[in-house]
Amino acid sequence: AYVKTALGTPYTLVAPFAFVALELARNHLLSGFPWGNIGYTQYRNLGIIQISSIAGVYAVTFLLAFSSALFHEWMAFFLLRRARRPVVSTALFAALVTGAFAYGAVRAGTIEELSRKAPALKVAVLQGNIDQGIKNQSGQFLGSIAGIYNRLTREADREGADLVIWPEASYPVTLPRGVT
Repeated sequence: AYVKTALGTPYTLVAPFAFVALELARNHLLSGFPWGNIGYTQYRNLGIIQISSIAGVYAVTFLLAFSSALFHEWMAFFLLRRARRPVVSTALFAALVTGAFAYGAVRAGTIEELSRKAPALKVAVLQGNIDQGIKNQSGQFLGSIAGIYNRLTREADREGADLVIWPEASYPVTLPRGVT
């Protein structure tokens, strides 16, 4: 109600932009870790998350914030009877969601087709189950940590892995330049 009164703009047109702006600010200015974005909640919704290929997770967040704002406007209409029906916002939301799902269907089909044509690759993802406290004492446990991951890498190689992936914090010291 405050947004509509102060700005003269429907909540559905302000909330999605404001929410995405706040997520961007939190992710880049405050912490630098975009781990809690609301758009991530849709990871199982393959049809809708394809729009992230255009505008990142923020496009998904935008649609979720829009849907919540639209729900708020409809509840204000039904419960308070002071607001007008958010017909324009509903039509805009329906168009955006329909477009997102249509794009998602086409993109998912394209990716599926490319995946069928791509050569198979056997990937091994290693997890040495090393205590975090040991990882943080880099030099002291370097030999045992490296030994665990070397053994796991050899096992993966024997099983025919084409690519071996180590965890982000698996190696307790800085790698020399040029090592990839």
